[in-house]
Amino acid sequence: MDDWGSAWQDAKANGGSWGGRGKGGRGIQRNTWQPKDVYVEGVTLAYQGTELLERTTLRLGNGRRYGLVGANGVGKTTLLRRIAAGAVPGWPLHMRTYLVQQEELEGSPSVSALQTVVASDARITVLQREAELLEADAEGASAAPPLPGGGTKASPPPPHPPAPRGGGESFVVSQLQNEIAKLTLEEKATRLAEVYEDLDVLDAHEAEGRATSILKGLGFSESRMSCPTAELSGGWMTRVSLACALFCRPDLLLLDEPTNHLDLEGVLWLSKQLTEGIGETMVLMVSHDAAFLDAVTTDIIHFRLKQLTYYAGNYSAYMKTKSDHDVAANRLQDNLDKQRKHIEDSVKKMTKAASGKGGDQKKSSQVASRNKKLGRHGLERDVNGHRWKAQTVANTGSSIRAGCANELTNRGSKTARRSLAAHVDKETVFKFPDVAPLSCAMDAPIVQCRGVTFSFPASTSSTSSASGKNQPLLEDVTMDFTRRSRVVLVGRNGSGKSTLLKLIAAATEAGSGAPGVATGGGDNLAPTRGSIVRNFNARVGLFTQHHAERLLMSDSPLQHMRRVFGSVEGINEAELRRQLGCCGITGRLALQEMRSLSGGQKSRVVLAELMTHRPHLLLLDEPTNHFDLASIDALKTALEGYRGGVVLASHDQALISDMLDHDDDDADGEDGGSGPARGELWEVKGHRVRRREEGGISLYLEELAELAERRDARRRAAAR
Repeated sequence: MDDWGSAWQDAKANGGSWGGRGKGGRGIQRNTWQPKDVYVEGVTLAYQGTELLERTTLRLGNGRRYGLVGANGVGKTTLLRRIAAGAVPGWPLHMRTYLVQQEELEGSPSVSALQTVVASDARITVLQREAELLEADAEGASAAPPLPGGGTKASPPPPHPPAPRGGGESFVVSQLQNEIAKLTLEEKATRLAEVYEDLDVLDAHEAEGRATSILKGLGFSESRMSCPTAELSGGWMTRVSLACALFCRPDLLLLDEPTNHLDLEGVLWLSKQLTEGIGETMVLMVSHDAAFLDAVTTDIIHFRLKQLTYYAGNYSAYMKTKSDHDVAANRLQDNLDKQRKHIEDSVKKMTKAASGKGGDQKKSSQVASRNKKLGRHGLERDVNGHRWKAQTVANTGSSIRAGCANELTNRGSKTARRSLAAHVDKETVFKFPDVAPLSCAMDAPIVQCRGVTFSFPASTSSTSSASGKNQPLLEDVTMDFTRRSRVVLVGRNGSGKSTLLKLIAAATEAGSGAPGVATGGGDNLAPTRGSIVRNFNARVGLFTQHHAERLLMSDSPLQHMRRVFGSVEGINEAELRRQLGCCGITGRLALQEMRSLSGGQKSRVVLAELMTHRPHLLLLDEPTNHFDLASIDALKTALEGYRGGVVLASHDQALISDMLDHDDDDADGEDGGSGPARGELWEVKGHRVRRREEGGISLYLEELAELAERRDARRRAAAR
């Protein structure tokens, strides 16, 4: 907690007030008061001694959907977590928030997905518990039934439902029992009637129906809804988290990388739900998916240089507006520089004329006047075109006009002038090394799948049929991969995309014992039938969705690389630092503990480790999860020039399109071209993996949208 947050917490604990001049306001704009709008001035945010925000303004409008963008590590996730905890000084305490974090929910072997969603609204859960305690008290019962997971009285409660946020079951029961014990018999009857009324307002009798509808929209079948959450994959647990958020209907919905682990069908449904199905709920989201931001957002907030800058419109509009603003800022700075140069030249001439025995004394006073003017020279009009006035600027606490010599005075004894020119962010660049030498043609297969069929063991499989037989997840998969391959895998969560990549990685790792095979975290899977064969000297690298689980949080990136490559001949510390730098982990960042890095920075560490092996075939399973937009662009560029094969499983539409649209200019040359071949789109569906010959990703997305519309129509018809 930073100093401002601590002071605010102390004021709350002591029963003092917070707000007013210099104390961040009360979270509500005075001149346009709206109960569900947020307006907090002077927001300062720090994390582990590092200042992330400095006296900026946080404003959110009712019914607006904001995309929070910025580089990895600037503090986007920290800001969301502080807002969710109500720990932003001046945050309006009446605002109900719900945060969907990047990390998945922890599954339970005894609670289903439906029960988890119904129990996620603490208001309903606590009110139902209170009603049962009051009823039991009225009947003279000494013990109350277990805390319900939601639904009506006719709905049986789950055996061990999740406790409401803010305390466990015993804490909630104790608090309620203490309050009930203070009431008279008449007051208990009145309170019970109030609880029933509150439950009606919250539509508690329809809770299970609403939860079912949300889960079906996210692709849950009846069997998967009743399946214990401990048996669900990461993608399905992400959907459960989103369903909980949509079910609770908060005033402000906070989403931290909500499309992580979702398939394209889930991304399309979430886009529609956020734009059409949540009413006036405010949304503040962090996302790396440009297409998703374009479809959902009404405003963009740029988190940069310890400030929050607001842009109206979606992500594409933000990019254009920001570009226009940058051009205008550069023009303003050029004009100021010319004006300042003119004043400085005139001061020099006047100083020369006033010097000496026969100098003009009037020039001396003019020199002093011009020097004073030079000190306050800056923008004479604000961003709205109004002439500058000597009044305090809310987010700087200064009455000095922007761009003048005295604008910044907090630099010791000297004053400093801030340039108005647009700040140019350091370009994010990934530099992948050349692949290791391999004595075969570029178009020669280096990995071959022949009739591959795979089933999980019966004890862990969720694909068993009603007869008890274990159904195959993948069946009769036949594919070839070369150093020119550009293959994109699409399909629903749980269809087998990640499993196929792990099968290839595990088979190549154990295939023939060749050195230098980089797998990055396979699960040692093996085909039930069929075979996967690779070139003896070929290296295969796998980037998994859950790569962070392999990292020791107490290690630094450099220590991790030493741990992996310390005994590899020809790779010294300088080379390890260079490889980290090629993936954006430079300077002090390479020496920080993993726990202090953002999700995107950890992904860069794993990518650096993977590329140090110089693989001939890259298997990328959702590589854009946690990356910022600049890092995704850098990844696209690096893959375009990569002289090895790539197999990609991703929900990022821009990355998929870039992979599919690429074509080697030298494809007709000798050896069939030395660069990547044109991309291939393969769909994993119904245990099979088939190549889609026409239409590309656009046709696939249209088919998903049509399928979702037909499902919605069937649900609406069934509801009638």
